[in-house]
Amino acid sequence: MLGSTIKSNCFDQCCYLFLQGFSAAMGKVGAIISDVVFGYVTQRVSFYLSAAFGIVGAIVTIIFLPDTTGMSLDELDRMAKYMLTDEFEHYHGEAINPKHLSLYERVVLKWHKHYDPVMDEQHREIQMSNAMSPQQKAKALEALLDQQNTRKHDNRGLGDLGGDDVRVNIDNEQDVNRFVTGEQQARGRL
Repeated sequence: MLGSTIKSNCFDQCCYLFLQGFSAAMGKVGAIISDVVFGYVTQRVSFYLSAAFGIVGAIVTIIFLPDTTGMSLDELDRMAKYMLTDEFEHYHGEAINPKHLSLYERVVLKWHKHYDPVMDEQHREIQMSNAMSPQQKAKALEALLDQQNTRKHDNRGLGDLGGDDVRVNIDNEQDVNRFVTGEQQARGRL
C-alpha cells in the first residue's frame, strides 16, 4: 500500500498510468526472481540477502525519493511541464522547496537554488491570465525577468561574482505562448 502511494505521487499526470503499470510489473518480476533465488540457497543466506536488499532499498529511498507530503499533484505536474518544455530554470514553485526535495536533488542537482515563492506567484498569475494579449504577456514577462535580474544583482554577497542574467528571447507570439503557458508544448512532446 505504501509503495503504491509513493509511486502515485512521484509520477507526472500525463504518464501516470503507464509508469504505475511499469512499476507494478517490476514488483512482480522482483518477486519471481526472489522466489527462484531463495529456492537454491539456505535459510541463513536468504536471511542475509533479505537484509542486504532491505538496507540497499532504504538507502536508495533516502537518497532519491522526494517528500511530497502536503504538496498538490497539480504542482508536481506543473514542475514536470517546465521540465518537458526545457524551461525548468524558470520554475520557482513549491515542488523545489528544499523541504520537499530528495537528498540527490538538493546536494547534486541543487534545485533548491531556484526556489522563490514570490516569483512563482507572479509567474502563476501570468500563466492563469488568458485574457491578456500576447503583447501584454510579453511585456509582463519581460518586467518579471528584469525584476528577477535586479533582485539577483542587489542580493550579491561579497564572495559572489554574480551569475548570468536570465533573458528570454521574445520575438513573436509563439515564443510568448511557449514560455508562459508551457502546457501545449509539453502535451505535444508526449
